[in-house]
Amino acid sequence: MSYTKMHAANRKGWRVLLTLRLLLFSVVLLIFADITLPHITKLKKLPQVSIYFDNSVSAAHHPSLSPDALKNGYVEIISAIEEQAADINNDVQIKLYSFGSEIRELQSISEDIDFMEPSTDLYSIMDNDSYLAADRYVAGVVLITDGQITSGSESSKIVSEKGFPVHIVGFGDKTPIVDIHLENVDAPTVAVRGDQVTATAMISAVGNFRENVHVTLRKGSDVLGTKTIKLTGQGSLRTVRFQFQLNELGENMFNVQVSSLRRETNIKNNRSSFKITALNDRFRVALITGAVSPNSGLIKRILESEKRFSVDHYVKTKSGWSKSIAMFWRTDYDLVILDNAPSKNMSGRWVEDLVRKLDRKETSLAFITGSSVEEKLLPQVLSILGLQVLFTKTAQVKGKPHFNQDAMLHPLFSGFSSKLNEISLPPITLSISVEPNTKSVKTVAIIEGTTESALLTLGVQKKSKTNMSRRVAAFLSSELWSLYYKTLRFSDQQFVQLWWKRLFNWLAGTTGKETLYFRLNKTSYQQGEPVYVNGTILSLENSYKRKDQVTMTVTDKDGMKESVYLSYFEDENQWKGGFHAFQPGEYHYAISVLESESEQQMTSGAFTVEESQVELNRVYLARQTLETLSEKSGGSYHSWLRREDVANKLELNPREDVLFSTRKISHWIPLSIVVLVLLTTEWILRRKWGLQ
Repeated sequence: MSYTKMHAANRKGWRVLLTLRLLLFSVVLLIFADITLPHITKLKKLPQVSIYFDNSVSAAHHPSLSPDALKNGYVEIISAIEEQAADINNDVQIKLYSFGSEIRELQSISEDIDFMEPSTDLYSIMDNDSYLAADRYVAGVVLITDGQITSGSESSKIVSEKGFPVHIVGFGDKTPIVDIHLENVDAPTVAVRGDQVTATAMISAVGNFRENVHVTLRKGSDVLGTKTIKLTGQGSLRTVRFQFQLNELGENMFNVQVSSLRRETNIKNNRSSFKITALNDRFRVALITGAVSPNSGLIKRILESEKRFSVDHYVKTKSGWSKSIAMFWRTDYDLVILDNAPSKNMSGRWVEDLVRKLDRKETSLAFITGSSVEEKLLPQVLSILGLQVLFTKTAQVKGKPHFNQDAMLHPLFSGFSSKLNEISLPPITLSISVEPNTKSVKTVAIIEGTTESALLTLGVQKKSKTNMSRRVAAFLSSELWSLYYKTLRFSDQQFVQLWWKRLFNWLAGTTGKETLYFRLNKTSYQQGEPVYVNGTILSLENSYKRKDQVTMTVTDKDGMKESVYLSYFEDENQWKGGFHAFQPGEYHYAISVLESESEQQMTSGAFTVEESQVELNRVYLARQTLETLSEKSGGSYHSWLRREDVANKLELNPREDVLFSTRKISHWIPLSIVVLVLLTTEWILRRKWGLQ
């Protein structure tokens, strides 16, 4: 009606309001249509040139080029690039860096270049994340070096992926110094006595020669093997393998040495030593059965399934022993197992003699209770195991075995400690109620629903007088056989047998006194030389496979520390890691294994870094490497005599980057402003003309 009245009085005003309303409706339709339009942006970018100068030790030891002459050449290259930039474009940004073992920004060639970097990581310049402004682009990288790579990656693939040219100026003598370097000896850190062991030596050779050399493996003064190989120099690598038998228990030290050449000046890197720990190949186990029970056959079957166990089974009968007990007293055993013993037909004197026998040697003891155990003799046996009796009448205590937190941290259960809470075992009855009376013995399993009564205890008892230790274990239910046979029907059927097999191995010490066997590839290094560490964790199974769980911490004489994480290589069943040797001096290292955020095991050692530097093993111009690098990047290579020509190869003109993008009309702010203006204008006119 309002538009009708206005139409009669003011035809022109009516048309204005209708036009505004139509425009508003059209704009709203555009917004809801969500139309996408292409958008082109042009961005002008100015060039940036990064110049990297070799600051390694080898750079200053080329006979044809003194350190001062090299520094002057560095300055000449900077001046030539600055002049080229001034002629083409004054807005060129030039950044200066030194590189070696690490990259540093330079302020002054004379003050910041000292040729003291112990190693050369050539390809690290490709990953240098220096600040690049939004209005700059990398016009090129200029690299001045002799091309020797003694650390980091040696792959030129990363160069072509960067998208900018690398122009290189090479310096140094083309003929390298003659040198043979025993890079590394790869051999197991631990093996079983009698095993055939393979040691592989990696030998590198530089210089122009072609000669035969002898590679010799020794153990002390005994020569285990000698091989003759032909070395051709030119940075070639050869591997030599020795196979030999481990005959002596404990630590065995071996030495590998390569014969030297007449023109060779550094012969310290021609030799290396390594250590292999030989474990026992046979373990004697005595199974003492006080009275035959269903447990006896199961225990014997598990023991006999281990090829390294030699089992003597003594069974107490009414008329005596099934096997001469005198043999038991005369023989040294690694493990004694009391099965349903001491029984009622055994005397207190027998237990006292057992204690004296166990104290003569580091003999482990396991106790598996049974229905025939003599209660009067029980306290004496339990005291050896680090336990004390709570009460013996426990027929009412019955339930499922439950493993606690101490079990999960114990090496016995490494590999499936996280599954202990998931395993459901059938109920069994507790025969004796005991608790540990020493901190070195832990309860690792209880009957579900109880808190005090132990089902399985483990520990290491130490004798302060003799400094000997004894591994001990006690199982306080006579229904081990029932537990085993009832689980055969379930998915965890192998758990009980694996559990006891591991338990007997741990008690007998089949992994030796230690469970960590690590070593360095050498005991003495040159500055900048790679230090490699490898080893095995014999917690019966390598379960620690998170990268941050095996750590090597290196400490110098001033107490400064540096940590390196080791990685697990499943195909080799070894942990490996490495770093580069520091400044000269003595260093100590510690390797720790962590689980559940608590330190479990640790081993340590030491090594020496000599005054000599690995950089000096390769003092020559690696021209082929540098030409390949520049070619793959789209750059150029220049000799030292024509070093200033590198400036002419740089493209220093500003460039215009065209950026293509899309924009949605609904997100265009001016369109929202138009809607607001149209609404406001219509409201003002309606008020002016008296319309509602």
